[in-house]
Amino acid sequence: MLTIEPTGGLCNRMRALDAAIALSKDLGQSLEVKWVRNKGLNARFSDLFQPITELPVQVVETKTSAITRSKWYKKREAAKYDIMIDHDECKRLSKAGFDFTELGKYQRPFISGFLPFYENPDRFSAFVPVESIEALISEETKRFSERVVGVHVRRSDHEDAIRQSPLEAFIDAMEKEIESDPATRFYLASDDSGVKQEMKARFGERLMTNEQQASRSDLQGICGAVVELFALSRTHKLIGSFRSSFSRTAAHLGKIEELVIRCD
Repeated sequence: MLTIEPTGGLCNRMRALDAAIALSKDLGQSLEVKWVRNKGLNARFSDLFQPITELPVQVVETKTSAITRSKWYKKREAAKYDIMIDHDECKRLSKAGFDFTELGKYQRPFISGFLPFYENPDRFSAFVPVESIEALISEETKRFSERVVGVHVRRSDHEDAIRQSPLEAFIDAMEKEIESDPATRFYLASDDSGVKQEMKARFGERLMTNEQQASRSDLQGICGAVVELFALSRTHKLIGSFRSSFSRTAAHLGKIEELVIRCD
């Protein structure tokens, strides 16, 4: 059995878990998912997604990470596994070109982190929103016309996106889309309500957005983020933020072109 503890926010966890699913399939192993509810994502897996059916999976809901500062708890967890790979080690191995199928020689390997450390040819196919969220996604996207361009403006604490992907650059890219096709409409997702208000004022009825404030700390806000993520994936094309896992995940989910806003 392979154990994965995906860390970080919604899309970082999805990327790591997606890699673990692909690796488990190739190893012929079942998968255990240690899903930690914390300030990075205060929601259970089952609150957001239907059970994974692509392979045998056991999701363990917990509030304590196996990679913890508590020496006693960490020692207890380490006794369960033949090898433990934390995020930094996973990053080092990935850069070195390590073949993660080598973990097949262990009975109980453990990986923690948020890297897409193993290529999945069918990215994110295992992630199916629960019915209540899927209903919200359908409601959100029923207004989509023939050509809707998705726009994801990442702000909050993401310094790279704030610096490299200024709002003016998004506006320029959106204006070019309108020049290319005057019928173009936009679906905007952002963790900044001020950005949504400013863009709505500029583009008017041409722009659609979810007025709910995204949040990692409460379930309603996290569900709203899932709605935005899947709504973006159902657009024609995505204009995304620099180094944003949310932008990349939406593009991979929908298998759509992504234009990353980057101003050096």
